[in-house]
Amino acid sequence: MQANYEIVSKVVRPDDPYACHSERCIKIPYTIEVLLRHSDGTSETRRQMSEQVIRLPDTIHDRDIPDVVNSIIADNKKLLNVNQADCLTSLVQEFSVVTRRKQVNLEAGYQMLYSRVDEDDATKRANVLEALRVFISVAKSPATVGKLVSLGPQSPQRYISAVISQTATYKRSADVMHAVAHLFFLISNYTDYHQALIEQGVPQKLLLWINEEMSRGPALQKSLKKLEAQLNQASNDESRAKKLRVAIERHKATLAQLADPVSAATKRRVRYSFACIHVLTNMADSVDSATWLGTGKRILPRLYSVLDLVLSMGAGVDQDALLISLYALSTWLGVNEMRDANSNGDDVAKNLFVVTRKVGRLCLGLLPIEGYQANPDVVLHVIRCLYNICVIRPELIQVLIEHQLLASLTTLMDTLHVGPPEEWTDASTVRSIRLLTTRLLYTLSENDGLKSMMSFTDVPNLAVEMYLAEYCLVDPELSQTVLALAINLCSNQTARLQLLDSDKLATLVLRLIEDAAPLSLRLLAFMVGGTANLPSGEPIWALMFEYLPNILNRIIDLTSILRESADEETADIAAAQIIELFALCADLPLPPSPAPQSWPAVLQDMALDGSGLIGEGLLMCVKEILVNAVTSYQDPNGRIFDDDIVIQACRFMANILIDPDTVPVIDALCPEHRFTTILHGILALKMEEGDLEFALQALFACARCMAHGDLRDGLIDDLSGEEAEVFIQCAVDRVNKDIRELGTQCVFLLATDHPDPSEGQQIMTSFTAAWNTEWFADPEVRAGLREHYEKREFGGYEEEEYEEDEYDDNGAW
Repeated sequence: MQANYEIVSKVVRPDDPYACHSERCIKIPYTIEVLLRHSDGTSETRRQMSEQVIRLPDTIHDRDIPDVVNSIIADNKKLLNVNQADCLTSLVQEFSVVTRRKQVNLEAGYQMLYSRVDEDDATKRANVLEALRVFISVAKSPATVGKLVSLGPQSPQRYISAVISQTATYKRSADVMHAVAHLFFLISNYTDYHQALIEQGVPQKLLLWINEEMSRGPALQKSLKKLEAQLNQASNDESRAKKLRVAIERHKATLAQLADPVSAATKRRVRYSFACIHVLTNMADSVDSATWLGTGKRILPRLYSVLDLVLSMGAGVDQDALLISLYALSTWLGVNEMRDANSNGDDVAKNLFVVTRKVGRLCLGLLPIEGYQANPDVVLHVIRCLYNICVIRPELIQVLIEHQLLASLTTLMDTLHVGPPEEWTDASTVRSIRLLTTRLLYTLSENDGLKSMMSFTDVPNLAVEMYLAEYCLVDPELSQTVLALAINLCSNQTARLQLLDSDKLATLVLRLIEDAAPLSLRLLAFMVGGTANLPSGEPIWALMFEYLPNILNRIIDLTSILRESADEETADIAAAQIIELFALCADLPLPPSPAPQSWPAVLQDMALDGSGLIGEGLLMCVKEILVNAVTSYQDPNGRIFDDDIVIQACRFMANILIDPDTVPVIDALCPEHRFTTILHGILALKMEEGDLEFALQALFACARCMAHGDLRDGLIDDLSGEEAEVFIQCAVDRVNKDIRELGTQCVFLLATDHPDPSEGQQIMTSFTAAWNTEWFADPEVRAGLREHYEKREFGGYEEEEYEEDEYDDNGAW
């Protein structure tokens, strides 16, 4: 039995009256079952069947009808009576005849378009319509559309050219023009024929036809005024006046039909425009830049006019026309060349700006979920239009905001989170609306002003609730988009406070840590780093120190994965997570005192939790990362950790050393680890390479170590006085001010606290000499000194002249 047939035809064996209630029934497509329903073997029923075969499609479920019928006969020999078996056999024969007849009619239809016989206009019009119907019947099915090329390689161009040639003659015939639009729509569904349509100028023709259709009303109004003026002048000619009055009444009746949103004329206009727009939309991806310059720049005004016409129908709006109009707008707004057109300052770009603004306002009017807008496809295409407008025309965002774009998106987002309308049964469409709405909000959040506006709405709280919702857990793409939106919002203080004040903060933090994706950890880092020295950060600090062992253990596990994994993709993912985890720990401020948790307490608890020296394991991981950064420059093949990981490891060490109580813990857990010496080696390498950004992070960690006497003494013991050279080099750096200040700080610490006073004095002497050398090497300083000495040597300085005071011989003034 064929599982893909549409209905079950209850054809019963004569000797089994109850077979219709068993599984012994013939499963037959509905279109064929209708032919068998009254088949009694008579010539009359055979004749009726022949008439109906002509109307059959060429395929059913992508199978030729003869194959389908032969399968029915082979699978159901015992269930078919004689008349039904004969009828099916005749059906195969008749269909073969009809197929050959269609092939003949295809060429005959082409000849019919160019008929030169002496026929009246009605007969010619009927022939054209018949030819178009032949072409339409062939183009309806993928299995038969290939017959358009069966008569030669230029056949598609021949038929398209022949069809276009008739539109000039019959452009006032609604039947002919609608048939032409229908034919082009069917052909445009197959990308193989797009080039033929473009070569024959179909896109330009369609735009012209849409423009003519949209301007029918104004043209009739203008014609009506002319007729009324002629009627006033023909008062003496009763015969002519009578004809003019008839023409005026006809014009008024046509205008009334066009003005009526539910009239048959309006619906025909909508369907005609719908077909033309659908052709252009199908071809949007195939139209090249050169063709687009002649077509695409004019399509938006036409699409806007059609959409405005569709919406004027009110409650009787044609849903298909509305959807395809919105789909066409969103498609053409997303064409890459649209950005280039918008960047030009010509009149076309200005017109596009005006039309795009109108489209945005019109779409905002469709956004509320009520009335016919309850159709989820309508909402989806509206959001897509608004998204494309915001991307290609950022200057229009403020206009849309003034028309309540942000409020509408927030309401829609809240509605979808609470629960979409009951009519929205398609889960994929609801998911697409959620995703596109979140992307649009993310695009808006890139603007600082709009980000501030969002902080006074429910968007931050909605982002948290969406991320924790069930539908987001099973949709990684939506989850990542929500995280990106939340990260953007976190750069605003008010929005960040909303996230921190959420009653689901603990659940959010735990979920982000468990997810451990780069964006999840980045959001945590933004939430933590933006609350330093603020009372609002205390709740998240407490949560972070509560879950800190989980984070540090995760770093240990990922380090092992990165060290041992042979899969490049797995290693890249592990590296990205290590970077974000280290960055998160590096941004975690000291908890307020007294605090139940701190870095020393966490490290000690991890070392004493019964599962081994986990704290030591963490420090071993950090040491391995830092040592590998030094040794990999001598042996590049031994490189395991990227520079980004090393930088974050340096920042991590600098952060935990803020607390002086951490130093004894480090010495107790791993006394042989000389972190200051390793950091000093990294600093020397990066200063030699000229990588100042990397050197700054290593120097910052060194400065934190140097602030503690024990670590500073260890560095002096390891390097025997040579440690000052790199710090002096940093202290006299002319490029980076931060490096210069930190280097100077380290030099003074070494010089003043050195156990050997003579060594300390030598460090200061070397520093002063290096500073003077760098100062005198400065081209600006040397130029200034040269100018100074030249003026003194050649009398360049003008001596100040004093006027002698006048006094008399007796010395009186």
